[in-house]
Amino acid sequence: NLVVTLSVELTPDGKLMGSPKLVEPSGTPQGLVQQAYEAGRRALIRCAPYNLPKDKYEQWRRIEVVFNPQNMVVR
Repeated sequence: NLVVTLSVELTPDGKLMGSPKLVEPSGTPQGLVQQAYEAGRRALIRCAPYNLPKDKYEQWRRIEVVFNPQNMVVR
């Protein structure tokens, strides 16, 4: 049961302000947490910039994303 939470701050135009940070890992061992963090970090970076409503910037300026691979399927 491996779950990692990443936090990222965005600019008003949806770009990342710095690299996503690991907020909360759960699960073991530590090596798997690091791998999950790196995969989540790469996904957040690759998907940027985000197209979000500018008038709601204060609501999405800082976001936390929870990555839980339990229901993911590799094809």
